Amino acid sequence: MTRTLRSSRLSMATLLQAVSLSLALAVLALVGAPTTSAQVVFDDFNDGNVDNAGAFAGGAEMTGAGTGPTDGFGGDPDTGLNLGVDPGSGGGFAGAFVTAPGGIADVSGQTYFRARVRPSLMASNLPFVLEITLQEDPGGDGFDPAVDDELRTFYSLNLDASWQFVEIPLATFQDSGAGLNDGFDFSNLLN
Repeated sequence: MTRTLRSSRLSMATLLQAVSLSLALAVLALVGAPTTSAQVVFDDFNDGNVDNAGAFAGGAEMTGAGTGPTDGFGGDPDTGLNLGVDPGSGGGFAGAFVTAPGGIADVSGQTYFRARVRPSLMASNLPFVLEITLQEDPGGDGFDPAVDDELRTFYSLNLDASWQFVEIPLATFQDSGAGLNDGFDFSNLLN
């Protein structure tokens, strides 16, 4: 977990950029075509356990971030991940990661990244854009930005405080430039 957190700080420096924000996140999944029910769910937090998730912050102000279980999309307790973020106004950054169950997940053949997100506080430096990064770990030793590849995309979040369904085709993710750039290994997705 510590290795993953350190690596995520290096490679996801601009994941969430806002003055202050609190997000609730649930049902993080990579899924096949809309007509297919097969999917890889990283966590729906239905047991209140957030051991495979973490938060990070850095930059000029280092004002912090934290995670914990919260009510999910259906209103059930401990079925969502609450991400508290306060990156400050002077160029700080903050974000979160969710690690695949069991360390890595085989998501080859999947076509979408899906999640439900609910912003509960938004400050004035809008628009708000999520940077979503997928990291591989074919060696099984944690993400290493010098060797392992990652894919990145950006998603503009609506400003209302209701649950929003995020569905992003994996084809829109681009190589971030990290790693050996030898092709992303979808059979070994870590974060």
